[in-house]
Amino acid sequence: MNRDSHLLRLVHHILFREWDPLGVNADEAAAREYSSYIVGILGLLKRGADERKLLLHLIQLQETAMGISPPDPEGDRVIASRLLAAYEIAQRGIRPARSAEELLQRYQKGERVFNGSRIETDDHKVLSGCKLDGLVLRNAYVKLSFHGASLR
Repeated sequence: MNRDSHLLRLVHHILFREWDPLGVNADEAAAREYSSYIVGILGLLKRGADERKLLLHLIQLQETAMGISPPDPEGDRVIASRLLAAYEIAQRGIRPARSAEELLQRYQKGERVFNGSRIETDDHKVLSGCKLDGLVLRNAYVKLSFHGASLR
């Protein structure tokens, strides 16, 4: 997967699964709800926008394009930070996770999408009880213990 398509997928995931100011992400049919905003966000990221510029852009989208008052400015700041982390992840060309330890370490740094990962052992039950909200493992093969983990 090239860097641009990886970044596009990461940004789409963040907007739909984590940002979701309209509260539509429970309906998979609405998966494209925020797609029209991706190009602008990608442009900002590629031009070196900082967290503040991304935050202001997210607020503007809600107020202007969606006609709503931002319900959670602090949450928007977190999303802006996640978008910056996604840009860094895509630029570094990160590969699928190969161990539970690696997955957890990368998750804690802000990565959420581990498509294509192949993890067959978790001898120390590293992921048990962890907060892994937003974790995506599409086209992945994993044999892991998520006992007590949060996978919202």
